[in-house]
Amino acid sequence: MNSSFKITLLIAVIILTVNYANGQDSSKVKTPMYYRLTVGGGTCTGSNDEGYLFGFTMEFALQRKKTVYALGVKALGAIELLGTSNFQNNLNSVDLTYGKVFSHKSFFSSISGGVGYISRESKGALLARDGIALFGIISNRTYEKIKTNSVGVPISLKTMWIPRRYGGVGFELYLNINESTFYGINFCYQFGLLRPAPEKTRKRCLFRF
Repeated sequence: MNSSFKITLLIAVIILTVNYANGQDSSKVKTPMYYRLTVGGGTCTGSNDEGYLFGFTMEFALQRKKTVYALGVKALGAIELLGTSNFQNNLNSVDLTYGKVFSHKSFFSSISGGVGYISRESKGALLARDGIALFGIISNRTYEKIKTNSVGVPISLKTMWIPRRYGGVGFELYLNINESTFYGINFCYQFGLLRPAPEKTRKRCLFRF
């Protein structure tokens, strides 16, 4: 054998040995998987001239180490206090996101982004109106209903306070970039397996032998 072949063979043996050792070590250390269900409510607005929409959000996420994968839904609609119409502006989205986690003791933050499917029902032209006018307000109005579907890029920033391992509260700031971008805030409650169990304090022995 020439020297170059011997060196190549030696390097190959070293690489295989290191990989085998790492495989043995990683099999002994189990990385915990955390899961979290986030529910909440809030408001959003955007560039589609829909005003402020109110609604709820729900998201299920899996976290391994500092990486989090989530599937979430948002359902929002307008609230009309005076007068009635055949429908209100509403917006729904289903988002699949990937993100990173930053945690310190009982505080948890994450930033994530991905892809989302958005459906909207927006008011078009005023088709008819009837009823009694009170202070210039028409009680019954019929609008053209415009339905649109689009794909967006959701971005979410969450900050939570998790005083216990299985529950926490906080808020979410979110932005969805699409043909009619919208953004908003949600106040959230989170529960599941959220963080590792606290380390057990060792009792010190008073007497040493």
